[in-house]
Amino acid sequence: MLIPVATRTVMGTMMITVIRMIIHTGTVMVIRTTILMGMAIHMITGMTMTTDSALLSTPGLLRLLQLSSVSLPVGGFAFSQGLEYAVEKGWVSNMKMTREWIATQLHETQALIDLPVLKGAMLAVQQNDEARWCEWNDLILASRETRELRLTDTAMGEALVRLLKSLDVALPQYALNAEGDVSFVALYAWPAVQWQIPYESAATGLSWAWLE
Repeated sequence: MLIPVATRTVMGTMMITVIRMIIHTGTVMVIRTTILMGMAIHMITGMTMTTDSALLSTPGLLRLLQLSSVSLPVGGFAFSQGLEYAVEKGWVSNMKMTREWIATQLHETQALIDLPVLKGAMLAVQQNDEARWCEWNDLILASRETRELRLTDTAMGEALVRLLKSLDVALPQYALNAEGDVSFVALYAWPAVQWQIPYESAATGLSWAWLE
């Protein structure tokens, strides 16, 4: 089974990071984190791979790394996707619970909502159908189960709009004119298409950004 270039790259990046952490800390927590990340990468690969995965060019790969980087200035590091609250409430208190929490979020949110919406949004962008893209944007925002989860998506969406403007990426008028809330996931489709990032690679990058 072939692993997409983007997946191999993020796996290599993760291993380098983990090795550095082990050297500096030598703690059991690092080992546990490594196991969890490895498990999550396996899930992401399974969710995003298809038998006809398109090749990713070097320029596309570099742009994908930029989009999926934790240093992307969209504020993703400030949100825990509900995990912080789960820890506070005692729903997640050990490695097994953390693994189950991450697995549930990947399977029930990423695989069933975010990635299908990303695929539909990318297709709409490819067809220059902004009305259809708006439908995907509205759909994913309506799927957010709480006000906090919706705010996470829209706050990152607003930040991504500002960033993409500075990078001269063509954006929908809906986003440029601030006609309503913009989902980070739906907006992710615009740079992905313009930078010629195939869906499978874009989905892998989006999932990695969520995980990290």
